[in-house]
Amino acid sequence: MACSTASLCIGFNTVDIATETALRWWGWLKFDKQTTSVHPNKRGLMLPQEIARKPLGEQIVLRPGMMPVRCQRVQWFDDPNFTGL
Repeated sequence: MACSTASLCIGFNTVDIATETALRWWGWLKFDKQTTSVHPNKRGLMLPQEIARKPLGEQIVLRPGMMPVRCQRVQWFDDPNFTGL
């Protein structure tokens, strides 16, 4: 699965972004003209570049109807519990 597809499957979160505006010239003198606005912004829970750069020992499990799970990958060929299977 490509990183961008995995990022879309994991989902999104809404975060608030604060934007401050002021006059370009002498704005620091007129505090009554400075405003701050807060608006919601959509952000992926894991961006494609975060998925591409995750360590090799980690994996993301995606199952239908369940939340995504970020877990450690089992090295079954090195684990003595699994070599006898």
